[in-house]
Amino acid sequence: MVNRLSVFLFACLVFCLCCPAQSSGTMQLQNAVCGVSVDVVASLQLKVFRPTYRSVDLVCGTMPTEADTSVIFCAAASFTGSLLDEFRHDNIMGPHVSGGKAYKGYGAGKHYGLFSATGNHWSISPLPNPDMIARVAAAGGMAFTQHWVIRHGEIYKPTTMSDLTRSYVYRVIANLHDTLCIIESTQVVSYGQFIQSLKTLGVTDALYMDMGAGWNYSFYRDEKGVFHRLHPRNSSSRYATNWITFRK
Repeated sequence: MVNRLSVFLFACLVFCLCCPAQSSGTMQLQNAVCGVSVDVVASLQLKVFRPTYRSVDLVCGTMPTEADTSVIFCAAASFTGSLLDEFRHDNIMGPHVSGGKAYKGYGAGKHYGLFSATGNHWSISPLPNPDMIARVAAAGGMAFTQHWVIRHGEIYKPTTMSDLTRSYVYRVIANLHDTLCIIESTQVVSYGQFIQSLKTLGVTDALYMDMGAGWNYSFYRDEKGVFHRLHPRNSSSRYATNWITFRK
């Protein structure tokens, strides 16, 4: 009995060490209408986008067009390394999966996490996580790397943003009350204020999304199918390399 108990406890320990804690959920469609619902939390200066979707992928190389009515949300995901006229997967930061194929990307530090999705299941998990990337690719899913903002309900430290007073419109992909959301500030705020607002809102886990003038160009369709553009396109937009794309 003692030996069996020891084996059981050892197996549990191995499982915990080999399977890093992750934040995850499942998109429940049933008879739901695909589209993006939007809530503004004025007191926290946050806008919460909740996509109801049938598929999601990391589109690389060429951004989906506004004319593609199957797209309900599209925004830049991982960082782009250099401003290149040609597309290369090694110019996308960190391991990523696009169209069910895994790519290494360029180096990401230890303070980065992985957003992944297969079918209607999604997760936010720590890196390095080669087993997760292999499973996602084998299942025909998607994944991208970004730096942690909120982890287990707490502001991630050390923050990768060296200046907490730097002000801009910020955006994250997040688990909010077990629901997948994209959350951005409603106006220009300091990074310190933004991450504190996310914690106050009750975000469990959140990864940053690439922003900046031109890089923040994005769009969505609401539950009535009405098109909305988020931030304008400019000359820098052409250098973006990857976009998380939800489809109906």
